[in-house]
Amino acid sequence: MQQQREVFPQNTELARHIQENVVEFSRLEGNLISSAGGQIPRSLLVTSCSPGEGKTTSAAAIGVSLAEQGTNSVLLVDAHFREPGLHRLLGQTNSPGLAEVVLKEQSWQQAIRPCKGLNLHFLPAGECFDHPLSVFHSPRFNSVFGELKEHFDCIIFDGPSFLGAPECSYIAPMFEGILMVVACEQTRWQLVSVVRAKIESVHGRLMGVVMNHRKYYIPESVYKLL
Repeated sequence: MQQQREVFPQNTELARHIQENVVEFSRLEGNLISSAGGQIPRSLLVTSCSPGEGKTTSAAAIGVSLAEQGTNSVLLVDAHFREPGLHRLLGQTNSPGLAEVVLKEQSWQQAIRPCKGLNLHFLPAGECFDHPLSVFHSPRFNSVFGELKEHFDCIIFDGPSFLGAPECSYIAPMFEGILMVVACEQTRWQLVSVVRAKIESVHGRLMGVVMNHRKYYIPESVYKLL
């Protein structure tokens, strides 16, 4: 896993997260391909029930995992205009980004930054001084999104948490698949059920749940045999 250290030398948290979960991310990739009929989904929205569940780190790690295959050109997009954080995780600046591309009609080719060592690119959120919905309501967003899907094999949006952010419900149907990150021992299953129902009510396609901070408990009697 030396490659992650070279790509993100300034971020040991992300490198460690990928290293510790390499098997899980490989399994997740296989599940995504299976759910999408044998190929990687062209567009994924990563969300969570509430803030602080590890959504942004998971989105970045999934992007790295897919890009490591070499044949997949992957674009990570920070669509969390309220609290953008993907740029800090990747050691990049936040502007210009998606907000400037849509609202100020800047070129997305100039706003996208390559990540060293992988077929991975990054589009930050940018500075959005209006309501976040203004970005997604703009006709230019649909145009830009369409161009990005033609240019990249897979686009991963790090969206806001589903509860308390109306823009998440609005954009959910635009994606081939949605991944929900759930912090184990933090998020109640009732809340997960509520968010799942909301996703289904807007005709979003929930492809899977990423169980973050999962702990494996081994009975003492079994532990003695290891």
